[in-house]
Amino acid sequence: MPELIPRPDLLAARRVLAVQPHPDDNEIGAGATLARLADLGAQIRYVTVTDGRMGTADPNTPPDELAARRDIEADRAHEPRVELGFVGALLNPDPKEGQGPPPPPLGDRYWYPLYEALCELDVPALVHSAGCRPPARESYSLHFILEETVAVASLLASDVARDFPTLKLVVSHGGGAIPYQVGRFLAGATRSGRDFRDQLRTLHFDTCLYTRDAIELLVRAVGADRCCFGSEKPGTGSVRNPATGRWYDDIKVLVEEIEWLGDDQRAQNFERNAAALFKLEAPAPAPADGAR
Repeated sequence: MPELIPRPDLLAARRVLAVQPHPDDNEIGAGATLARLADLGAQIRYVTVTDGRMGTADPNTPPDELAARRDIEADRAHEPRVELGFVGALLNPDPKEGQGPPPPPLGDRYWYPLYEALCELDVPALVHSAGCRPPARESYSLHFILEETVAVASLLASDVARDFPTLKLVVSHGGGAIPYQVGRFLAGATRSGRDFRDQLRTLHFDTCLYTRDAIELLVRAVGADRCCFGSEKPGTGSVRNPATGRWYDDIKVLVEEIEWLGDDQRAQNFERNAAALFKLEAPAPAPADGAR
């Protein structure tokens, strides 16, 4: 069926109105596109529908305080002379979000200019899809897992780690399916003279998983030093478990309940690994019992 209205050439736009329900929605969902339009000389205006006062799961942060903080952030974003402290980037492996043929997987040289920039800036990237819409055959939640699975498999089968030894990638949602299917890849890697477990450890993974068993398996597969605490609360798992009364996405409690994790390993997960990756200040380790 022919289109009733021809699809416009987005990059030919000279005036753009970007409407976002919440502060930072535009940057998360369309930041690269807006930056490209700005480079092409487009005049861009933002409309933010809400003040962001409900954008936290922390009950100790007053809504008015959070709204004021978002106002300050918005004001600073308009001041190019202000150093905002860029510490990382979001890498969406499927910018078309299921609506068209995806770009090559992350192990392809198509992505090398981005990796070069990340290494030059010495900042990590979080591999995380941004959405999924028809005609994609998978659901929204499944799309994230599938894209992360393809991303990890592609990266480990490529020369990316060799060509960019300082590249830092964090794969969300525990790395998709790969860390839990290690056995399927061990033989193939061995035949080619590689150790698949060592390859996994060239990446980092967040612990945004919703069961203790899954988090335990991830830590066993890649090591506590490659795991960063991750949570989407509020998000997909923000429902109470009827059997326990706890939130499915209360990830911190799940990590704390892993009996065999030592205090040092928990500290790695909760703060130290991310602090090192993103060059943040991590709290000093707690003194040993009896120490002054």
